[in-house]
Amino acid sequence: MSDKKNIFLCFFILSLSFVVMKNAQTQTFEVEYDPDIQNMQDYEEMGASQWACPNLVEIKTSSDLSIEGYTSYQGKNVLKADLKKVWIPENSENASITFQFLATASEDWTFFGTFQIFNGYRFDDFIWQDYARVKKMSIYYNEQYWGDIELQDILNMQTFNIDISAKVGDEVRFEIVEYYSGELYEDIAISFFAPVCLP
Repeated sequence: MSDKKNIFLCFFILSLSFVVMKNAQTQTFEVEYDPDIQNMQDYEEMGASQWACPNLVEIKTSSDLSIEGYTSYQGKNVLKADLKKVWIPENSENASITFQFLATASEDWTFFGTFQIFNGYRFDDFIWQDYARVKKMSIYYNEQYWGDIELQDILNMQTFNIDISAKVGDEVRFEIVEYYSGELYEDIAISFFAPVCLP
């Protein structure tokens, strides 16, 4: 093969690699919402609560807001079926929440890469407007960039799949890169965020 053909082939391979890397770097996973689920009562009545499997994971966060004498804002709150208990990071800039998998199945139900989230501080509709809500998160699977998700600024439960087959010990980190401003505070809140298991 001539030197010119070698050079062209190398250039073609490098160009193809760049396109693949660029596509991977800009992957955005689709987010859906259920118009009938706006709170935990709806969540339980519609049967969606049976899909959540918070017991599979342990939560790590970049930081937790701590105010003496006030409600705890720890990351583990997102696994509780109580929208009045939320996670609020101490610092909104580059805030992140990580799910470390302790297991990948619960009885006969298995995790297939899907998560459910109630965005914002869902104590009531007024407080939800007061605090900031997540707009966009970058996803890192075992510290490898995996893609992005963009949440809607709505009260409804939102669901998305990030196309992974997690193993015990794997970590999925969600880093908040954009948010919807609150009317009173720039503190970002998440009320519920958990992996989903299916039979």
